[in-house]
Amino acid sequence: MTFAGFYDRYILGVGEKGEPEPPVRMPFAGVFFRPWLMLFENFGSFLKTAAVFAVLAGLLSWGSGYAYVCSYVSVEKINFYCREGGSLYLAYFFVRLLLLVYFGMLFCNRLKKTPLPLATILKSWRQALKNTLLLLLFMFTALVPILSFMILLARVPNPDWRVETAFFAVVSVGFFVPFFSIRFLSVLGRGFFDGLALPVWKIWQRSRGNLLKILFSLTFILMMSMFVFNNIRGGMLLLPPETVASWGVVIDLFYNFFVAAFFTLFLNHCLVQYDYLYNGETNEQ
Repeated sequence: MTFAGFYDRYILGVGEKGEPEPPVRMPFAGVFFRPWLMLFENFGSFLKTAAVFAVLAGLLSWGSGYAYVCSYVSVEKINFYCREGGSLYLAYFFVRLLLLVYFGMLFCNRLKKTPLPLATILKSWRQALKNTLLLLLFMFTALVPILSFMILLARVPNPDWRVETAFFAVVSVGFFVPFFSIRFLSVLGRGFFDGLALPVWKIWQRSRGNLLKILFSLTFILMMSMFVFNNIRGGMLLLPPETVASWGVVIDLFYNFFVAAFFTLFLNHCLVQYDYLYNGETNEQ
């Protein structure tokens, strides 16, 4: 059984491959603008949920010693609790990611015509864990090109050109992994929205011909996030060392708020794909 077949049967609980699916045309304007419109149209709900996430994520980072302001330590020592070494960083990263997933589930629940009770969402730890693992999987696929580049950079060339060519061809496949995985982001959106499940092969067939639109939308969100976070870091580094610690809590809350904002935009993009590929199922929930 293939990985896709295993995922379809045991994760999604859907049947075997059936009739070919016709491709769905995603309008460029919808793929590009709707993630932003969904954020602005539900900005009140976003503010309430993001404020809670920012505080909880801040408490976690301050208590663990991994606050964003601790990145200033690489430039100058500051009077702020920062943990030396990364012994607990993996645990911190996973808990923080789980908090972000719960934030996403709560925001997506507010988009429904009939939202579920808050207690129901908070008790859905299995779904939250599944969404966290899916998010980690998509994050890994985004890092595969970097891994491929590092392998090619560190490799000692083989004198046999046939072996070298075969090795280069296999490792270079990693550069194309993100271009395949972004066509399946509707799976991630479906998990946060708790919508109708479709087999992987159906998503692959329905999403044909939309790669450039998806890529352009995601690239713009990524570029905007880099612009904002570079400005936050640049502004922090301009502060005198003696004042950084006193601003540490505010900087961390500000940083967490924008993490929630750009995660929401990414999640909205996943939901837009879900809407088009699943025939607008999110509008029926």
